[in-house]
Amino acid sequence: GVITEDVVELRKSIGAPGMAVLQFAFGGGPGNPHLPHNHELNQVVYTGTHDNDTAVGWWQSLPEEEKQTVSV
Repeated sequence: GVITEDVVELRKSIGAPGMAVLQFAFGGGPGNPHLPHNHELNQVVYTGTHDNDTAVGWWQSLPEEEKQTVSV
């Protein structure tokens, strides 16, 4: 679903951790909240979710150009 600012404010007000997914990080520009440099302190970071490929499958399916971007 879409995470609105109201949801973010509620989550923070009750001290619940946020969530990021590394497989969503590489695309969308430098402001992408899933990029490692945009992670927050109170946040759980997953390689993927039950809707994604495994981390190995994701890596193997990436074009070589994207692998270079990810491994920098």
